Amino acid sequence: MTDDRALLYWDASAILSLLFNDVHATLAKRQFRRTGKHLLSSLARAECASVIARAVRSGEMAVALGERAIESIARTPWLALADGPAAATLRVLARRYPLRGADLWHLALALDLGESLPGVRLLTFDSVLGAAARAEGLAAE
Repeated sequence: MTDDRALLYWDASAILSLLFNDVHATLAKRQFRRTGKHLLSSLARAECASVIARAVRSGEMAVALGERAIESIARTPWLALADGPAAATLRVLARRYPLRGADLWHLALALDLGESLPGVRLLTFDSVLGAAARAEGLAAE
């Protein structure tokens, strides 16, 4: 028996796949339509804003479209998270996995969230982060 209610922590790669028509867009949209809670950290919001702004500056995206994309990240159904992961969690995971800084941060936050929100899953399309999330039992299906 599976529960259709999502408790998903989205990293920037997953959020950006909602906004850009990339190879993961279909899966990202399917996950987005799931009922439940969709969690978004301040780091993921900053990463997405940076990517969108870079696309606007380079001319790959119109200014108005970029503004709408950034605004959409601020709207429901996202539940914004302001806190970061515990320093101890970061240290343990840094020794365990070869992750870039932001990916380490996302994994650590998802792991810490799991202590108070059992069943939380990390949705990412980054292969290295995804492997680490699977090893920790956090990967979204």
